[in-house]
Amino acid sequence: MSTAKVPFLGNDRLVQVEYPVRMASRPTHDWYLKEWLGSLNVSIAKLESETGWTHRIANQLVNRKTRWNRDHLALATQVLRLRPYELLMHPDDAMAIRKLMADAGPVAELGERLKLVSDRTGTDG
Repeated sequence: MSTAKVPFLGNDRLVQVEYPVRMASRPTHDWYLKEWLGSLNVSIAKLESETGWTHRIANQLVNRKTRWNRDHLALATQVLRLRPYELLMHPDDAMAIRKLMADAGPVAELGERLKLVSDRTGTDG
């Protein structure tokens, strides 16, 4: 694993400390706001009007020029009618999870019915 020397101020003196390069790098995908806007056919202008964000802030958030915070996440998910964790994943992945959860409901109900049937011994009055 490659390392890089990073300046570190400790005990009032500057020393060079080695850190793994991957630790120092910034994540490339914090959230998928741009992909969700495309998937839901929502324009940046509509996002601005519904969130109250200025054009500059909305544009920077959509294009990952600035970091989002919890308030940004909460407001964006409310406007786009998403769950907070869905904005942190690609729309295709989130929709696959939604489908899986929807399909799991009837299967779980069937399992409960089968469990009730299998618990009977035939001598239950």
